[in-house]
Amino acid sequence: MRLLFSAHDAGGGDALVPLIRTFSSDISSAILCVLGGKSKEIFIRESIHFVDGERLEDEKLTAEIKAFSPDAVITGTSFGLSIDKKVLRLALMQKIPAISVVDYWSNYKVRFQNPESGKMLLPDKICVVDELMKKEMLEEIFPEDKILITGNPRFDSFGNAPLPERVIPGQ
Repeated sequence: MRLLFSAHDAGGGDALVPLIRTFSSDISSAILCVLGGKSKEIFIRESIHFVDGERLEDEKLTAEIKAFSPDAVITGTSFGLSIDKKVLRLALMQKIPAISVVDYWSNYKVRFQNPESGKMLLPDKICVVDELMKKEMLEEIFPEDKILITGNPRFDSFGNAPLPERVIPGQ
């Protein structure tokens, strides 16, 4: 399986890291990460190789995606004309299955709106953290058949980590 991951904001990058780790441990998977913004800092810290999407003109980004020929695209969500939106737009144009992970409870429409056209860029599936997020997105008229409650992969990765000792000031 060939998977293309893309994020711009730190929250989106953070949410994708555990997924990339899971798929990169499978020898039958090939992974390409195209990043921008604060997500690059996350991937540098996590020692995950990526392509700096902010340095690619639209034509080069399109060529990079076509050359990689992904089976699916998984993105974070960000404001503005971010790299994850550019990658999502190209995936939709090329009819590549696309999934977006919403990492925080706010600004749902802005996360999916193309600021150039005002049109919504909706992937095949939108992974949300919980029932509250799903409810809020439905209230903003997102199609219910696109929304899946999956949790946030980054939160889930904390499950096996030891909790820090509680420090009580003055003791």
